[in-house]
Amino acid sequence: MDQTKSISKAYVIYFIGTALSRFVGVLLLPLFTRYLSKSDYGYFEIVHSTILLMAPILSFQISQGILRFAITGTEEEKKSIISSASFFLAGLLILLFFIIQFMKGFTEIRYIDVVTAFLYLFIINQFLMNILRTLDKREMYSIGSFLYGLGIAIFSLIFFFTDEINLKYVLLSYVFSNLLVVIILWIKISFHDYLSWRNSDFKKFLMILKYSLPLLFDAVCWWIMNLSDRFLLKYFLDLEAVGIYAVAYKFSATLLFANVVFYMVWQEESIKNAGAKGQSDKNASIFNRFMKIQLSVYLMIIPLTKIYMDNFIDMSYYSALEYAPILIGSAAFSSFAAFYGMQYQVQKRTNAALVTSLIGSGINVVLNILLIPRFGLWGSTVSTLFSFMLLWIIRLFGSDSFVTMKDVQWNVLIIGIIFCTVFTYFTLMLDTPLLIVVFFLALIATLVFNKELFQQLIKTSGRNA
Repeated sequence: MDQTKSISKAYVIYFIGTALSRFVGVLLLPLFTRYLSKSDYGYFEIVHSTILLMAPILSFQISQGILRFAITGTEEEKKSIISSASFFLAGLLILLFFIIQFMKGFTEIRYIDVVTAFLYLFIINQFLMNILRTLDKREMYSIGSFLYGLGIAIFSLIFFFTDEINLKYVLLSYVFSNLLVVIILWIKISFHDYLSWRNSDFKKFLMILKYSLPLLFDAVCWWIMNLSDRFLLKYFLDLEAVGIYAVAYKFSATLLFANVVFYMVWQEESIKNAGAKGQSDKNASIFNRFMKIQLSVYLMIIPLTKIYMDNFIDMSYYSALEYAPILIGSAAFSSFAAFYGMQYQVQKRTNAALVTSLIGSGINVVLNILLIPRFGLWGSTVSTLFSFMLLWIIRLFGSDSFVTMKDVQWNVLIIGIIFCTVFTYFTLMLDTPLLIVVFFLALIATLVFNKELFQQLIKTSGRNA
């Protein structure tokens, strides 16, 4: 199958299933902002951010190693790798249990048992989901993602109708949703069939672990650039500032979602086609299409953000609208950096990925420390934007055969950034009726600007129906 068609097909499958799980945080914002104080919502975001950090650390990023080494292997090789990784993860989780019990004696964490359950189930959930990708079960992955988002929404609404929702119930809705998905996936893929000590090959697993360890620290660096600002905002300001920032950040989740789905597909296709003839030219073509999509989708998100804030979000959170556009732009540059980061996984140069991510995260922390005390939330948003821009540029300069400087359509990018900036300035002055008109004009422009890509997606979705 042509690589562009293959990517389009996989994107449609992943997009349909993961849409709800990625958008659920935005969809539930009216409920959460109405019944949670800014400080409670800020605390929830810190807990959620911490779990996103701890999951790759505690699992040693072995899911990425499994995907890289097993996706092109035989059925027996896949079973051996998955079995070895599963026993390794089980040992880590047992060790974690005793560490948490020890920490309870001198650590003050609100709802620590609920938070611990959230952490455990999220790690297992993500591990099983990545195994589905390894087994090329994209449809099942899509279903699992959909059920995760649906579960969060349903459990949140159940708690809302049975009692006034509070912070504990929000956390429990994520716990129960993770548990639901873990049980369903375990049964559907007969995960117990992959658990065999006899089939485990720990010598080969050590090679996978060596590959994965730099990605562990790389994941920490990405967490620093994406989420550490919440901790610094709490340190320099307060939890209410974290709550405002978290609401602003949610709107960038729309673009981040599309990028995460693309990244999953791009990761699989890049690994499968590593070393193929003419791959560099294909990479360049795909990146430039991807860049146009980022600029186009930005134009649609801005009016939708203003409509949503004006009509659905509690007014005490309204100042989040000021920071949302910059964070949405940050999501675009984050995706560019992630795209170029794939070259390191394809070439098994994960140490290089770590070095560039360390530079990017270091710049982010330094800028946050310098700017937040003086400029508050503006300092944090600007720090996020510039750190991702610099990370992409660093990786771009280090790309010798992936997508080089001369392959990037700079005229499209520069003109697009200028237009998006002016567009944002005037759009945020409009009221809802005009914003709806602007949104549909942006939608039409997106369809025209990316006509070939959408035609391919329509054909692909039609064949999948």
